[in-house]
Amino acid sequence: MSRYLFFLAFLLWIGQAQAGDWYITAGAGQSRICHMGMDGCWYQSPWQYTIDENSNTYDFGLGYAGLRKGSFSLPIEFKYHKLGEYNIFAGYAPSDENFDPGSPTGCIGPCPTTLYGYGHIEVSAWTLSILPTYTHESGLEIFGRLGASWLHGKYTELIADVGTDPYTKTYYTYAPGPDSRIEAVYGVGIGYKGLSLQYTAWPVFKPTDSCLQAIKTVTLNYRWDL
Repeated sequence: MSRYLFFLAFLLWIGQAQAGDWYITAGAGQSRICHMGMDGCWYQSPWQYTIDENSNTYDFGLGYAGLRKGSFSLPIEFKYHKLGEYNIFAGYAPSDENFDPGSPTGCIGPCPTTLYGYGHIEVSAWTLSILPTYTHESGLEIFGRLGASWLHGKYTELIADVGTDPYTKTYYTYAPGPDSRIEAVYGVGIGYKGLSLQYTAWPVFKPTDSCLQAIKTVTLNYRWDL
C-alpha cells in the first residue's frame, strides 16, 4: 500500500507542475551500507565474519526547477536509486538455542559444529524530494535535499554445515523476504553548469528484517535541461 501512496504523490506533483523548466538527471558513484551492529544480526561475534559494506550505485530521474526567486530556487526531483549489492560471510552456532553471546565460545556448553553463512543484500529506492538551492552569480550552486523514499531491501543467506563431508554437505537458506518501507532521505551537494557532486543518506528509523540501519552514497550527477 505504501508504494502506491508514494507514486500517487508523484502523479499529483506532475499534475500541478507547469510546462517548461523540466530536466533529466542521472548519476553514479559509491554507496555504503550501515548495519544495526547487533550481535546475531548478520553475524555472531565469537566467530569470524566479514561484511562487504561498499558497493557501486547509480540513479536517474526527472526534475522540475520552476520555483525560483532571485538567487534561490526549489527544484523537485523524482528518482530511482540502485543502492548496491553487499555480501557477508560469517560463522554461526547451529541454532539460536546453542547461542550465548555472553559465553567466551558463543555456545551454551560444548560448541557443536560451526555453520557458515554466505549472505547477500540488495537495496534500491524511489525518492521524491525538494532541493533548496542557492545559485551564485558565477553559476556555482549549493543545495540540500529533503524528501521521502520508498526503500526496498532484500536479504538472503545460504548457510552451510562445513563440518560434514563436502559431497553430502547440508545447506540451509534463510530469506526473510523483501523489506519495503517509507523512510526519509536527505543530502547536500555542490554543482556547476549541470554537473554536481552529491552526498545522500537514507536513515532507517525502524528495525528491519534485513538489519539495515542506513545507506549513504556519494555520486557525480549531471542534469540535462528539456
